[in-house]
Order: sequence, then structure tokens, then C-alpha cells
Amino acid sequence: MPRGLAVAFSLWQFGFMNRIRILATTVTALALFSLPLHAETKGEDIIVRAGNHDGYTRLVFAWPTPPKYTAKKESGSLVLSFSEPVHLSVTGPQPQSFPRIKGYQVLGLGEVKIDFGPETTIRHFTAGNRLIVDLKGPEPSAQPPAQEKKPEVKPAPEKIEPAAAASVVTPAKEPPVVKEEPVKTAEPIPPSPPPALDPYTIQMTSTQAIGIAAYERFSSLWIVVDVPDYQLFPQLSGPKKESLPVFERIAFEGGTAFRLKLPAGYHVQGEGEGLVWKIFLSGTGAPAEKKPVDFTRVGSEKAEAGQGDEKDAKSQLAWPSKSARQILSVTDPDAGDVVKVVTVGSADDFSGPAQGFVEVSALPASIGAAFLPKTDDVEIRKGKEGRIDILRPNGLSLSDEKNVLALKAKDASDKQGEKKPSGGQGESSPAFSTIYNFSNWRMGTPETLSENQRIIMSSLSAEKDQKKAEDLLTLAKLVLSYGQGPEALGYLDFALQMLPDIASNPEFLALRGAAGALSGKYDQAYKDLAAPSLDAISEIKYWRGYVLAGLEDWKQAGEILPKDVSILERYPVEIKVPLALGLAGVALRAGDIGTAEQVMEKISEGVESLHPGYKAALEYLQGEASRQKGDIQATKDLWLPLSTGPDDLYRAKAGLALTSLELDKKEIDMDKAIDRLEGLRYAWRGDELETAINARLGKLYIEKGDHMKGLTLLRQAASLAPESDQAKQIKESMVETFRTLFMTDALKKISPIDAVAIYDEFSDLAPQGDEGDKLTRNIAERLVDADLLPRAENLLQHQVDNRLQEREGAAVALRLASLQVLDGKPDKALETLAKAEAFLSQVSPDLAAPDRRQIALLRARALADLKKPEEAFAALALQTQEPDVLRLRADIAWRSKRWQDAADALEQIITSQEISQTRPLTDDQAATILNWGVALYLVDNRSVLANLREQYSDPMAQTTLAKKFDVVTRPRQSALLSDRNTINNIVGETDIFKNFLESFKTDNIPTSPKKEALPTPPKQAESAGKVAPPSPSKKPDIKLQGDENGLLKTDMVPTD
Repeated sequence: MPRGLAVAFSLWQFGFMNRIRILATTVTALALFSLPLHAETKGEDIIVRAGNHDGYTRLVFAWPTPPKYTAKKESGSLVLSFSEPVHLSVTGPQPQSFPRIKGYQVLGLGEVKIDFGPETTIRHFTAGNRLIVDLKGPEPSAQPPAQEKKPEVKPAPEKIEPAAAASVVTPAKEPPVVKEEPVKTAEPIPPSPPPALDPYTIQMTSTQAIGIAAYERFSSLWIVVDVPDYQLFPQLSGPKKESLPVFERIAFEGGTAFRLKLPAGYHVQGEGEGLVWKIFLSGTGAPAEKKPVDFTRVGSEKAEAGQGDEKDAKSQLAWPSKSARQILSVTDPDAGDVVKVVTVGSADDFSGPAQGFVEVSALPASIGAAFLPKTDDVEIRKGKEGRIDILRPNGLSLSDEKNVLALKAKDASDKQGEKKPSGGQGESSPAFSTIYNFSNWRMGTPETLSENQRIIMSSLSAEKDQKKAEDLLTLAKLVLSYGQGPEALGYLDFALQMLPDIASNPEFLALRGAAGALSGKYDQAYKDLAAPSLDAISEIKYWRGYVLAGLEDWKQAGEILPKDVSILERYPVEIKVPLALGLAGVALRAGDIGTAEQVMEKISEGVESLHPGYKAALEYLQGEASRQKGDIQATKDLWLPLSTGPDDLYRAKAGLALTSLELDKKEIDMDKAIDRLEGLRYAWRGDELETAINARLGKLYIEKGDHMKGLTLLRQAASLAPESDQAKQIKESMVETFRTLFMTDALKKISPIDAVAIYDEFSDLAPQGDEGDKLTRNIAERLVDADLLPRAENLLQHQVDNRLQEREGAAVALRLASLQVLDGKPDKALETLAKAEAFLSQVSPDLAAPDRRQIALLRARALADLKKPEEAFAALALQTQEPDVLRLRADIAWRSKRWQDAADALEQIITSQEISQTRPLTDDQAATILNWGVALYLVDNRSVLANLREQYSDPMAQTTLAKKFDVVTRPRQSALLSDRNTINNIVGETDIFKNFLESFKTDNIPTSPKKEALPTPPKQAESAGKVAPPSPSKKPDIKLQGDENGLLKTDMVPTD
């Protein structure tokens, strides 16, 4: 063909292919948009595999992330509904080919139904990224599953007819062949693939020879072309190519990569060379698979040059490709690491299944090879005769047996960037997943620990950061497996400095969390162990519970503690013992005696060999278990030796527990218990034990009546760990104690001085609102009892000014005014009464009337104290002449030396009481009669005074005031000088209105006193038993001692 024509044809072909590609892309996009919603999310490809085990059949659904699902169990079937649309691909035998599974049916992209027989029990659970379904029971004959297979084949969507025919015929003939039990339990060779996997072909063509490589990683197929900026996408063909994802193009230096999300279950095989390449995706397992090019061991450069020692003879690896073209560095955008890809000129050169070496991993490759170096100093380069050499300066770590530590495993590409829990039990432990593999990490015995550390550390200085980090992690695992938490933390910190990217790695967090837990650094340990990436690991729950116990969050620890504690059997004794003791304590605090005893059994066999501290802890917990079971004697037998033993911690713990137990059983009295606990207060400091001792002791002091000391100890206990649940309970107890003391009759049982001291010290415990206001008023009354009037006034003043309104405010204001009058502050009292008036202005007149009357009485008394008797009498002018008004009038007249007015008021009081001659006088009646006599004496009304003596001499003779009454009322000719002194003393001591002032209590709103009918006072003695009041007469000019200048004093004393 002429050159011009060839160029034209090439351009036409290029344009035609572009148009075809654009059209295909458009059709594919339209098809994708027209699919149901689940077609957009079919990225979640779930591999399903089934297998027989001893006594049960297991179905495993392998997810890329922890699965979320719901299960509905009906008679003979289990329906699993997934939270997101999924594409289920069965690898290996069909589930229904196993006798215990009667049927397996995919109901849609979100549900699957599993049928089982009546004698089969079924359970389901998650382990890491897997959903596991176990069917247990006797294994029935194989015939029923054979009948169930045909319906399972029919729902397969859109099969190619020839493939469908082959698929149907093959399974239908299988069950009769494998009826025998031994054949069914064996599954090393998978039978024919599921018919749902349709074959596809990927083709790449070019006008010039290209080299490519094809490998798998993270459920994706990578096709790498050694042509930079290569624009032609691979062409996909197959029965349902529109349902597959589109290729993602990734350009990098030296080449171009195309990535396809690969549905689960496909086998990849390459073919071609030069200009045309084909990659086949098949579910058939490729029966005529080509043999891959395997690795060989070669010598180092020294060895090949005839130098070096025996160690250099075969210390490197080589991949003897015959058509290797280039070695490209491809950065994985998801993992962020670099894969070394070897492109080849022929599909016959491929490395095959994944292989793992110490310093490098070979990813599964169907064309060429792909390597993932694990250390920085691994070099991959072209060697002699086109081979690919994998080198390291000091040689690779190759075993003597085959020079490689090849671990061939299916799906290894998916596991390269996925941390499988170390020490996991796999499917041998159906409901459990682990991450700690202490037995493998120990590398020998305790005797070899130091030597193993020395060997690993000896090479650290010469290594690069990544390798250093790897070795430091190995050291951390090593020392952690011997229970050396602080040392492990040190190594982990250094590893993190070398390789900061591991900070979020789940295994690293689990290691650091366990090391922190064993070091007592519970805060940091919990932050690590609480990482969501560890939620799927069953084993982590035990460590979280242990750490929460260390943080004294017993409630949450008890909630997450699993019932099955058999995991402890796998742990070395250095870890098993502290973990078991912590978890046993958690179980006992939750009242789960069964779990606690199971935990303690794991370490009780070798109790005599335990460290004394661990032995004491175990005996204490065993005693608590016995106490909870009601075996008190067994408890005392365990705790009594501990309470006097050498271990400080458990001497204090057992002492507290034993004291509380014996006190509850009334085997010791309160004083003995207090004495014991006082001896334990300083036996252990700084954690919840000190809190518990102080709290128990404080409550005992309160029960004994020493509230000040008890509350002080409770406050000290709560301050040790203010955010803990225990501290919150103590604070609630303090508030209740304070409230009970000041809001009930208990306040009367302590002295006013003690009450004031407790209130001052713990006023922060006072409740808020109305209850707090009432408590404050109660305190004020106790202050009055202690004659601490200013303090009481301050409390009530605050309430009047800031807290109260309306009638309640008026009531408290009245009490405050009465205290101010008693305290000699009449001016302050008048101000307070004005506030009371303001409060009553908000109240209806009917309700306010009683309080207004009290205000008038207090105002009159305050005015009298201010030496304003006229104004005081004026304040009483509008009030009905009831006993309290009369008493106040008598008091005002008495204080202002208006003896006739005083005598008149006192006479009316006595007349209103209708005193009987046959009943003894009350103290108040006797005092009133005496005061009337003094007033008559001072007014010099001898006639009425004589009548008073005649009428009341006999009743008064029976009172304590008899002598004074005789002195006051005896005839003047019989008066002595001493009589005058007696009268002066009586006048000075008299406060007729005092009882009224003290009647203002704040626990009740004052009400109007009951009215008493007042008879008209007689002008003279008209009948027996009655004393006629004196006729008004001029008042004598009587001087008082100390009042020469006419100044009225409250302690007035009459004299000549």
C-alpha cells in the first residue's frame, strides 16, 4: 500500500475507532442511567463461599467493610436483608450442594434466602468484614439438596444459552457422585463455577508494539501500558458489558494505567503480544491454565564476580522473564504506596498467583509482574539476559529450604492493604475475631527475651525509617507479650516517629491501647481502643472493659463485658492475670457472679505462684463473690487475713469491706466501725478506695450526729475524683443530708451555734427555689435562738430585697422588722415595714388585712423606740382594742412613763382575761397583774392598788412573783427603802410587747389573731372578784434613776 494511502487509512481508522468509542461510551452511559438504583451501587461485590466443618456447615459473605444487615427467621428459612444493594458472587461449591442447606436463593440485590431442615439450628454473626451463617445439626442425606439445585439455576439472569446448558447439566449430575459423607466434607477442589458469572474479554490493540502488565489488587484489575499518556481505552466485550464499571485512566511518568473494579469470583488470564492483547475474565477457573514464570534464587553481585562468602551465594531473587520491557513505578491512589510493575512483550511471561517474601510482595499477575516493596532498600531492576532482579544491599531474608518465604494465597491482592487480626482464630471460632497473637509474639521464653531484644535492636542504626519502624513494632509486640506495657509504649512511640502514617492503623491502635492499659495509662488507652476501626474485633471488648474499670466507669464496663471469657486461656500469664482480675471486678460490680467466677477460675489454679499483690487481689474478689452468694463465713475467712496482711492496697480494701459487713450484721457498733475506718483513712491514697473509705466514714459520723465532721469527710471524698460516678453519688448524699438537717425537726436537735457553723461551711449545698428560701428562713430562726440577730437579719434582708414577692414577701418583711426592733434598730424596721406595705399592694385587701394590722403594731413599737410616743399612739388609733393592741399601748405608755395610760391598758387586759379565783395563774397573767400594780403604784392610785391586793393576793401568793407583788401593793406606811429598789427593778425588766415580737415566725404567714370580747372596764370595785379601775387623776411627777435629763431608756429604772 502506498505511504500516503496508508497514512490516510490509519487516520480514517483512528477517527472511526474514536467515533465507535464515543458511541459506545454514550450507549453505556445511557444504559447506566436507565438501570435501577442498585446498578449505580454495585461496587459492593460480595464473595460468598460455603464449606462443611465438623458438626456444622458454614456460609461466609466476605465484604470490603464491616457488614450491616437485618435477619428475619421463619420456619425453615432465614432471610438476610442488607442495608445497601450488593452483588453476591459464589466461589467454590454452590451453597445448596451441602446437605444441611436445603436452598439458597438471591431474592434481589439486597436480600438472600437460606432454607434449612427441621433438625438444623442456624445462627448468624459478624466477624470483622465477614458475615457468617452457621447451620448445625445432623447431616441429612445428599438427595434433598440435589433436588433443590435446579430452581437455584433458573433465576440466573440473562445467561448465554450454551453456558446455561453446560451449567445445568454439570451440577445435576454431581450430587449422585458425591453422596458419601467423606466426599461431602472435603472441598480442596472447587466444582464447576456458578452460572451467574458471564465471561468477558478485554482487548487492547495498537499500531505499534506495546508492552503491558495486568495484575490484581484491592478487588480491581490493573492494566499497565508502557506508553506515556496512552489514550486508547481497553475494549470490553461480553453478554452484559454495560453492567460492568468503566475503566479509570491513571497517567503516570513512563506509562499509563487502566483500572477496572473487578466483580468477585472472576479468574483472570492473559493472551497475546506486540500489537494485540487479550485478557479473559472467566468464572470457570481456567482449566487449561498456563504455567507462570516462577522466581529463582541468584547470588549477589559479589558472588557473581567470584567474591564474597557463602552467604552471598544465593542471597537475591530473580524473575527470569524472557520479554521484560520496562519497570514502572505506579502509585496506587487508594493506598498511597508505589507498586513496581514489569511490562512484558508476551503474555507467556507472568508471575501468577500472589507470593509473599519478607522484604517484598508479588501481586497476582496474569501478564508481566507487579511487586510491592516492604522496605526502602529493596531494588527491582533488570539483570542479565532480561531477567528481573530483586535485590537488597545485604541480601534478602530468604529461608534455607527454598530461599523464599512464599505464601501462595488466593485473593492475596485484597489482603495486601488489609490488616488481618493477628492471632485470629479464623473460622474455627465462629463468633469471635481477635487481633492479639501474644503466643507468636513471644519468640521463645522469658529467658530469651533480653537476647531477642538485643538481636533486633542491633541492626536498627543501619536501617532506614520504614525498616526501623517495622523492627520497633516487632519489639513492641515482643515486650507486650510479656506484660511489659511501659516498654511497649516506648517502642511504639519511636515507631510512630519513624512512620507517622501508622497512627490510624487499627493494629497499631490496638497495640498501643493494650500497652497503655497494662501501664495504667487508662485515658490514652481508651482513646486508642475506642477507635471505630476496632469495633468489629470481638477481642477488643475485653480490653475496653478492663480500661473502663481502670477509669472507674464500672457501669459502662459491665455493659460491654462479654459472657464468654475463654479468650483468657490463650493469653500468657503476664497478661492473663491482671486482665482477669480487672474483668472479675467488673463482673462482680455488675452482680454477674457466674462470669466473675469463670474469670477467676482461669488464674486460680496457679494461685500459689502468683505475685503476692495478684494473690491478694484474687482472694479479695473471691471473698466478694462469696458475700454476694450469701456465704458470709467464707467471705470473712478470706477478708480477715487480708485486713491485717502486708499488701497495703488490699489491707485497706478488705478492712473497709469487712467493717461494713460486720456493721451491717450488727457484729460491731458504730463507734467501733468509726475507729477502724479512722485507722484506714491514710492507709491508701489517691484513688476510689480512699474515696470509698472517706465516704463511708463521713456517713457514719452523720448517723452519729456529728454533721460537721461527716459532711467535711464527704466533701473530701468527692473532691478526689470529682467527675466520677461515685463522686456524683456522694454529692447527692451531701445535698440530701443538708436538706434533711435544715428542713426537718433535726435542726432542733443541734445547737444554734453548730447549725450556723454547718450552714456557713456548706451553704453551697442549699437547694434552690422555694425550698431554698424556706431553708434560709429556718437558719435565720436558729440564729435568733443563738441571739445572733444581725446574722439572721442579713439572711432575711437578702430574701426581702431579692427573692420574695406579694404576701410571702410581706410575711418575711414583718419578721425582719420584728428582729430589727428587738435588735434596737427602729429606723431600719420602719424601712422594712414600708417594703412590706409595697408587697401587700399586690395582694387583695381581704388577704392583706391581717398583715396590715401587724404592720401597724410594729410601726407603733418602732416609733416608740424612736421616742415618738404620740406618733406611736396615733398609729394604733385606727386599730380595734384587742389584747395585742392593748399590750402595745401599755408598752408604749410604760416606755414613755405615762403610767396612767399604762395602768388603763393593763387593767383592760386583765379584765378581758376574766381571771378565775379557783385556778392557778399563768406566768403571763401573774406578770400582767404585777405590772398593773407597778403602774398604779407609780400613778399613786392607792385605792385601786388596795383593791388589787385584796383581789389577787391569794392567787399571786402561789406564783414566783408573790414577794414582788407584796412589795408593790403593801400600804405606804409599811413601805421600806428596799421596796423602791424592787419596783425600779421591775420597771427596768419589763417588756410587755416582747412576746408579741417573738411570735413572728417565718414558717407560717401571720394571720389576724382571734378576737376577744372586751368588757367595759368598771370605774370602781362593783362586785367580788373584780377590781375597779382607778379614776383618772393627775399623774405624779416620778423621776427615774439615770434619766435625770429626761432621756427615756429601754432599761428604765424608777427612783426617788
